[in-house]
Amino acid sequence: MFFRLGVLPREREILLGPSEFGLTDPASGALLSISHITTTLLLHEPNLDRIVASKALYSLNNDIQKTFLEAQLNLENQTKLK
Repeated sequence: MFFRLGVLPREREILLGPSEFGLTDPASGALLSISHITTTLLLHEPNLDRIVASKALYSLNNDIQKTFLEAQLNLENQTKLK
């Protein structure tokens, strides 16, 4: 299976220049990694503030992933209309 970052699956054109398509998965992976590292460091010596910050980071992580997915779906829908 091959995947070209930045190119819509049904497109046969070569990508020239920047593209917003295909960033959802890499962004989610990076966000998840940074969140895990931050949470691990915060909870190395846990206290109430750090636990609350970890929970807030988890909630923010979910919101950001949903936003990336919505942007991806909007982009796909816009290209279908053309």
